[in-house]
Amino acid sequence: MGSLPTLLIVDDHEETVYLLAKSLEKVSAKAYKAFDGKAAWELFEAHKPDLVITDFGMPQMDGVELAKLIKNSSPNTPVFLVSGYSGEKRIDLALFDEVYSKPFKVKHLQASVVAYTEEKIAK
Repeated sequence: MGSLPTLLIVDDHEETVYLLAKSLEKVSAKAYKAFDGKAAWELFEAHKPDLVITDFGMPQMDGVELAKLIKNSSPNTPVFLVSGYSGEKRIDLALFDEVYSKPFKVKHLQASVVAYTEEKIAK
């Protein structure tokens, strides 16, 4: 891989954000952190990260609304959903490039981050 990708990690549980950022630092150059969808959108617009990892249920704006904004603005940016909401009817899975149900294995998320960002950076 050439340059390391930048990530945006979004979850209303701060400890989850920090744990994911720490776990993914080996495969990314920078992880921007947000604790609600509105703050995440502002960070996305300011920094245009290579990949976004978001929770579903958050204050201000949920993960589905955030994914819609990102895909409308930057259709090629991968968006992963990491959520404890299994079977949530409001989730349009087509918006997400990968979906992980909590709990999940971080090594699988790491592998997906590498695969998606290598493909995006190669383009």
